[in-house]
Amino acid sequence: ENYKLSVSGAYYVPDAGTFEDLMAYLHVLPDNDDPEVFGMHDNANLAFQLRETERLIAESLSIQPREPPREGELTAEAKVDQMCDSLLARLPKP
Repeated sequence: ENYKLSVSGAYYVPDAGTFEDLMAYLHVLPDNDDPEVFGMHDNANLAFQLRETERLIAESLSIQPREPPREGELTAEAKVDQMCDSLLARLPKP
């Protein structure tokens, strides 16, 4: 039996095999690592997501204008739209 690296058994040391066997194992691993693979509690993921949300909101607020945009400059809304488009482009496809 394989040595388990996590309580759920999703992460384990695969049997020795061919390169194709290893690649097949790697393709069934989750796209996003659960905290359990690092020996952390599930709340670690929640804390990470909260910090990322706070960072995103702070960044959005930091680009709010302190004065109206000059001619030819992007409005605050356009800058936020660009940032959101950039973030959406980096998200994995469902």
